[in-house]
Amino acid sequence: MFDNPNPEAVRSYQKLVRSQVLGALERDGFRLEHDRYNQFRREMMIDGAVLSQQILESVSTPGGLDQTRIVLNRLGLGVLTLPRIVGFGLRQAQAVAAGLNLAERTSQRAVHLGALFNLGIVLFDLICDRHRALIPRMLSILSPQGVQQVMHTGTLENADSEDVALNILHSIVAQFFQGLKQSDHSQAVREEFQEVIRQMYNGEVKLMLGSRTEHPGREIWIRMRHKSALPMWTVALTVLHFSNTHIDRAKLRALKRLVYPAGALLWILDDLADAGEDWISKSWSRPYYRLFSRPTVQMENIRSVEEALPALIASGVVESEIRRVVQLLQRIQNSLIPSTANQASRDCFPATVLSWVYALPE
Repeated sequence: MFDNPNPEAVRSYQKLVRSQVLGALERDGFRLEHDRYNQFRREMMIDGAVLSQQILESVSTPGGLDQTRIVLNRLGLGVLTLPRIVGFGLRQAQAVAAGLNLAERTSQRAVHLGALFNLGIVLFDLICDRHRALIPRMLSILSPQGVQQVMHTGTLENADSEDVALNILHSIVAQFFQGLKQSDHSQAVREEFQEVIRQMYNGEVKLMLGSRTEHPGREIWIRMRHKSALPMWTVALTVLHFSNTHIDRAKLRALKRLVYPAGALLWILDDLADAGEDWISKSWSRPYYRLFSRPTVQMENIRSVEEALPALIASGVVESEIRRVVQLLQRIQNSLIPSTANQASRDCFPATVLSWVYALPE
């Protein structure tokens, strides 16, 4: 998983994170019983498999469906991973729709587009990690100008690259925006969506072009937050495109406060899991920002991943981030997801955390 001279350092770190997160979930009542979690996951995987098959069949690539599957498998999106990502995206979109009181008035198409957006984000990140030569071309296709064009026209600039991964991403993005074009959304939702896409794009590009060589400042934090916490708000905005009620800017601000904890939760989880990889790639992430923001910690004194991961633990950063995970779950369950929501929506975010934890080594 990591280009790491000492994989055992990463494994030991991840085992500790797994143990501490499970303990925190148990203490605060967020660890779903095995039968309940397994039922959630089984139903989620079934729905994810159905929707991912529909997505694959609609993807346009030179080699057809078989070539698409081969390339996705090479990227880590195999026959089990792809339905899981699509399924969780679907369940999260449904949970957010329930939290925004839109579930009954929102078409199935809206939550399907939320899942499609989630898949696009994952594929974008995988291409950035494994096909860095494609980044300039990919960024030109997905620039704010390109997105603004497609929101008006429903079409995207053709990806003439021969690389199938880029063509798959292009096709998914085009499907997403063509679906959005069929919605009846308010001007405020549309403008907020465009602004959030711009912020996510700029955050991704600036972090990609920079490295963990400068001491952390507020600008670094804002870039990370835009890149990693805003995708869930974008899923909510996707759902809101299909709302039949008028939504003004004041209403949007209130809804964003409800949804933001879900995005922050996923941000923390991803950055905790990827701490080893992020150190090696010299990338900024939440744990390292918090570590090097401490006046007692000097960046130049930590030279290897074998030193960095224990420093995250000894400094209390990992423990603090895990406490934050539980706090965010409490906010999500108490404020975002209504008590009247169905069981799948109530279980969605605790199950998301458990799925992430169970992927770590025991």
